[in-house]
Amino acid sequence: FGGWASMLAGIALGTMTYANLAALTQTNAKRLLAYSSIAHAGFLLLGLIAVYAPGEPRRFTQFGMTSLLYYLVVYTFTNLGAFGVLAAISRVTGGDDMSDLNGLYRRNLGLAALMAVFVLSLAGIPPLSGFLAKFMVFQAAWEVGAIWLVVVGVLNTIIGLYYYLRLLKAMFVHEALDERLVAVPGGTHLALLVSAALVVVRGLLPSLVLPAIQAVTQVAAR
Repeated sequence: FGGWASMLAGIALGTMTYANLAALTQTNAKRLLAYSSIAHAGFLLLGLIAVYAPGEPRRFTQFGMTSLLYYLVVYTFTNLGAFGVLAAISRVTGGDDMSDLNGLYRRNLGLAALMAVFVLSLAGIPPLSGFLAKFMVFQAAWEVGAIWLVVVGVLNTIIGLYYYLRLLKAMFVHEALDERLVAVPGGTHLALLVSAALVVVRGLLPSLVLPAIQAVTQVAAR
């Protein structure tokens, strides 16, 4: 690499690695998701690297932009959903520590199920859209020769699995410290359901959104 691609590769490496390692030690769920968002910004840069990689066929540039836009769409709704669930819990418990998620399945099973969808998508578990988004940016970076960076990305994905599983363990394994039911306002509940539906559908049926994104990239590449 050279120029922009080289600089972006270094930023991606530092961003995803630092943020994932920092998230490992977090006991506050909101801070954990904040570091997770920073790590995903590093993954996002893999698609951008494919766009700026010099000397590559135009089709790779277009695929890099497609993977970049798809990743942005998917993780916008996924993060909105995850932070929305934390906001709903915080309204009842007054906090957003990991312990506030303990036993959530007993206090609001539907909310726990929605959070599980968002967390598993963030972790890149198939068939949710987070898996396809991450696979696409890895493929785009691989095709332009950033193999070492893809390997680092895969290792960081494995690290991320640990702290995402901590969230699931708190909700479904640990005993609740607060037995109050978590009530969710109708508008918030609807927004969370829509976000979760989009996360699932875009993973199972990516053809619903990818053609539109590809059309945009083709126009931009002219």
